[in-house]
Amino acid sequence: MMLILLCSVTGTAQESWLIPVDDPVYKQAEEFFITEGAVSPFEMLPMPAEELKEALEKLGKKTNDMEKVSRIRALNETVAMPFPFISPILELGISAFLNTQTDRYGRIPLLEGIDGVLDDDGLKMYHYPVYYETASLPSMLTAGFQFQYNGFAGYFAPTLRETSFGLAQDNDFISIPEDIEQIDIANTPLRGIGNWYSPPFDIRIGRDKLHSGPGKYSTLTLSKTMPYFDYTRFRFFHEWFSLAVTVAALNPVISNMESVYLDYIYDHPDEHPDPNGPKNGKIFRDRYKTYIHSHLLIRPFSWLSVSIIQTNLVGGRSIDFADFNPFIIFHNNWDDGTYGVPVSVSVTVVPVKGIKVYAEYLFFDAAFGDEVGVSTNPGASALMAGFSLLSQPFFEAGPGRFRLDFEATYTDAYTWGDYYDLVKFTSRFMFLDHAAGRYWMDFPLGFYLGPDCLDLHASLAYGRPGEWELELEWQTTGQGSADLYGYGDDTDFSDATNTGSAPTGTAQWSHRFRLGGYYAIDESITISVWYQLLIVNNRFDPAARENILNDNYVFHFAGTAITWKIF
Repeated sequence: MMLILLCSVTGTAQESWLIPVDDPVYKQAEEFFITEGAVSPFEMLPMPAEELKEALEKLGKKTNDMEKVSRIRALNETVAMPFPFISPILELGISAFLNTQTDRYGRIPLLEGIDGVLDDDGLKMYHYPVYYETASLPSMLTAGFQFQYNGFAGYFAPTLRETSFGLAQDNDFISIPEDIEQIDIANTPLRGIGNWYSPPFDIRIGRDKLHSGPGKYSTLTLSKTMPYFDYTRFRFFHEWFSLAVTVAALNPVISNMESVYLDYIYDHPDEHPDPNGPKNGKIFRDRYKTYIHSHLLIRPFSWLSVSIIQTNLVGGRSIDFADFNPFIIFHNNWDDGTYGVPVSVSVTVVPVKGIKVYAEYLFFDAAFGDEVGVSTNPGASALMAGFSLLSQPFFEAGPGRFRLDFEATYTDAYTWGDYYDLVKFTSRFMFLDHAAGRYWMDFPLGFYLGPDCLDLHASLAYGRPGEWELELEWQTTGQGSADLYGYGDDTDFSDATNTGSAPTGTAQWSHRFRLGGYYAIDESITISVWYQLLIVNNRFDPAARENILNDNYVFHFAGTAITWKIF
């Protein structure tokens, strides 16, 4: 995705425009910090260009490596490239790809099939892996404008792309739609935001991707894998700490089937499925769903950062001031029909130059007071840990550098689980597709693959970030029988009888190997190529479980893409 650049009109004004979450400048800048033995300040994205530029300038003053100083200055010049008061945004992209095994699931494989679930409204509910597979392809067109004046900035950049199922079921293997119905016009990601940046304050409102945490591929609370958030953020920061409160309005749409069930529980609280439900009877059914994310980041030393995050999902009613309480996890609100309050703690350390180690632990709510002793399991957890290793501080590797990344994530079966639709830890997106009809996707708000999961992800890359790079990836994922919709046919998420280490039940494993690379011809045109092998064991097919070698689903992907950033 293109780097959105704006300018400050006066010399004293802050360059407040936001660098998009998926811009490669973050990866390049992070490596400068790691090779200098410092933790990068990139745990709350997107961030203002001025803040990134100042951090790089301070880092450049601490190093004696003149080549590194030169590269930092070059990156800073790119970030700070001047534009007029108002500038256009225009980027084109096209991709071509080949897939195999189209007879089983279609060309985009799903861990649980591509047929979806048909509810009583005639809406097909598909699983989110479809989106993750197709979202990596470049958009056909990104067009809009950007502006800045005296600390205020904004941009509006609609993105047009073919729908996920259009890409999955086309016969031409090119990311150009066959007709207008194949363009994702029903849920086009109209990325637009306005913000004001004036240290120590940063205020913004709009629609864009967000990322909060140290994870490279995902996080446990607020991940860049989500298509976008409609949000407001207030941040107060200084050199060694930052406090941000983000309020995201989620789509509260529910099906008729979900609505009827909700109304029934509202009128019959004695049949509330959660253990304390009949006792507290607190059910809310107004069409509201709000995600409140509070993030405190502390950097006591240049090589250490510690984050404490509390999230509060409020459903069924509008939010009030009490929902912003920083210690609401202790307020005995599990099973009260409106709250879900996980807390996470993460630590990032750069013990020596060239090595970054990080870990994030999430605790899904707590049981206190009258909740203790009941047959409930609110204390589900998730853990993510990983490291990055760069070759530069240790040895020279020709014209490029080696980078090794590893990330492991474990999520309990009942993490983010709740029977009540309006407080499920999901963000629902509606789509309209000529191939699949009208359908929705529910994206997990925490880890991008949801609960009851063990995920191992590693990559080895060689090159010069921003110019050219080759990367080999490996990922193994095991998903159990519990998901955000229950354990099999059981929707009682608080039932402690179905506990156990993830992945529970008949686990489904998938293995992915990917070799890819890109080359930037100049600052505007980039060519990328890739090959991917995906092996999926379908746990719902007894024959596949009995004869793994012969009945695994094997998919081959090969493709190329070109992006052209005109403005």
